Amino acid sequence: AKLLDAKGREVYLNGVSFGNLFVLEPYMWRVSGHSFGNTYSIRRSIGILCGSKYAADFWERWQDSWITEDDVRMVRELGFNAVRLPFLAETLMYAEEPGITWREDGFKRVKRIVGWCRDAGLYVVLDMHGAPGGHTGTGIEASYDNSLRLFTDRDYWEKGVALWRELARRYKDEPTIAMYDLLNEPLSTGGGHKGQKE
Repeated sequence: AKLLDAKGREVYLNGVSFGNLFVLEPYMWRVSGHSFGNTYSIRRSIGILCGSKYAADFWERWQDSWITEDDVRMVRELGFNAVRLPFLAETLMYAEEPGITWREDGFKRVKRIVGWCRDAGLYVVLDMHGAPGGHTGTGIEASYDNSLRLFTDRDYWEKGVALWRELARRYKDEPTIAMYDLLNEPLSTGGGHKGQKE
């Protein structure tokens, strides 16, 4: 399949990933072991070490400053034409709570980055790095217990479908969005990636 722009011209994406913004992966933090297994455990550990108020303020500042408009412009200046934006279901919805409730603060942050990319002439790939309930069984996502509940619990599956429908609704007329990565590196069994280092 070919990727075509609005004028029917073939597009080849050449870009960078904005990792560690919404998805905290242990190897990026240079921590190891099961106590730092994924986003939830890293966030929880900061809360235990520094207190819940400090942690809440810290993560707000983190998401407001880890990627800036200057970073986006630099991506373009370096000759790239695309940005991969990994996010967690929890970035955009309260996945662990009953029903479907959107997190407008998360949508606002995604919208801001998409706008910066549009202004810089960059495409965006929206990448669900952590589906509701978990889908990899590893620390590359944010399931609080490294489970695969997306595949075993109907409620999480329906939340995943609802989230992609909502993203499609919000971005259906946004030419900056080049594509959707529906599930990053899905696994159907636990145990992590072969050869993955903790």
